[in-house]
Amino acid sequence: MKKLMALLTACAVLLSAGAYSASALDENVTDGDYVYKLVEDGAEVVQYNGSKEELVIPDTFGGKPVVSIGKKAFRSADVVKVTVPKTVKRFCDHAFSDCRELKQINLPEGLEVIESFALHRTKITKLNFPDSLKEIGGGAFEESFKIKSVKFGKGLKRIPKGAFDLTAIKSVTIPDNIEHIGTGAFSECKSLTTVKIGKGVSSIGYEVFSWNKKLSKLTVDKRNKYFVSEGNVLYNKKKTRLIYYSLNRKNKSFTAPKSLKKLDGGVFRGNQYIEKVTLTDKIKKIPYDAFYGAAKLKKINLPKSLEVIEGSAFRDCRINSVKIPKNVKKIGYCAFSYSKIKKLEFEKGARPEIDEEAFSGNDFTEVTYLPFDCGNYRFTECRKLRKVNFTSDVTYIYNDFINSGLKEITIPDTVKVITDHALGFEEHFGLDGGYTKIKDFVIKGSKGSVAETYANEYGIKFVDVNK
Repeated sequence: MKKLMALLTACAVLLSAGAYSASALDENVTDGDYVYKLVEDGAEVVQYNGSKEELVIPDTFGGKPVVSIGKKAFRSADVVKVTVPKTVKRFCDHAFSDCRELKQINLPEGLEVIESFALHRTKITKLNFPDSLKEIGGGAFEESFKIKSVKFGKGLKRIPKGAFDLTAIKSVTIPDNIEHIGTGAFSECKSLTTVKIGKGVSSIGYEVFSWNKKLSKLTVDKRNKYFVSEGNVLYNKKKTRLIYYSLNRKNKSFTAPKSLKKLDGGVFRGNQYIEKVTLTDKIKKIPYDAFYGAAKLKKINLPKSLEVIEGSAFRDCRINSVKIPKNVKKIGYCAFSYSKIKKLEFEKGARPEIDEEAFSGNDFTEVTYLPFDCGNYRFTECRKLRKVNFTSDVTYIYNDFINSGLKEITIPDTVKVITDHALGFEEHFGLDGGYTKIKDFVIKGSKGSVAETYANEYGIKFVDVNK
């Protein structure tokens, strides 16, 4: 009996010890200026409450090695210099983000992971990644405007989305161990002049180097099996995808290689030199922002293969005339807005879905109105517009001509619905809002039609076309 009692007592002690150990994990403990918790392989700094400008993070808490800097642990701290112990393996999300005065931090050998936005918005000037580093999270160093140089270690394989967006990096050498460069990884690096892509890169996201006005030299290792650069134009190896076109390239024209099937989003965005672009009949989509702000672009062929023109694709260009091919199914928001288009045509049979403001702010005097399912403002702010032609299948008129140059319009009998204030009004946007009737506006149509009903409702002059 005594042996049985002793055995039960021992079990109880072991169970209570196990319960204590389990409960001790993840419990916050305060130690001076720090709050920490025990994790499976050591201790994690949860929060720093001190005010030191130069800080040496302890290498142990609770008798355990510090292995992790926790989520937001030092966020917005007024530190200038931080020494991280060699025991640390991970910087968690936002660990040092918004440390606006942080100029220097060591990345110790043994560090394996830097999570998303871990060093977002700091004043760090250079980065030397240890060979132990295996993973960087998206936007890890984004908006750290002072970073001028980065040296990659041998353990890293992926540069994630937005990792170095809006930094001051001047030159980038992508080593052979890197396999992937994420979308926008080096976008808007206004000091970036040189990029060297190593042989190991097999995947590149969108707009990786966009808005880098000083980038004048982009090369790819000749041993790379997946990508090639020619005259600061980056393609995949087969030249079916156009990835990057340098803003520093001063050529006035670009003729796509016959193999080209795809343009990346924003590929010509902000280009101040290009005037003429010739695309292949293999292109099915003009992606978002593809030519946005290409202020001198006057001429481009829209191939018969084209099916989609995405939002802002040609916004703020200077295209003289546009003819939409009949295979186009979709034209996105602001796709051609404010591009000084003088002539707009739709190929016979074309019936694309057209989003709001797709052709707003242009200079054409005449336009063809197609049947639409919904939406407004497709031709708003077209101040030179004087004539609208309707296809025979139009039954609905939306608020597409608000604030245009129309003074009169002839409406066919096929039209069954005209939305409120669609014709004969200027719309005022902003807090006050509201509408103002256009003086001497004229609506023409058949007597007894929807056109006459609308005109009478709003006190607009109506003219019977059959008299």
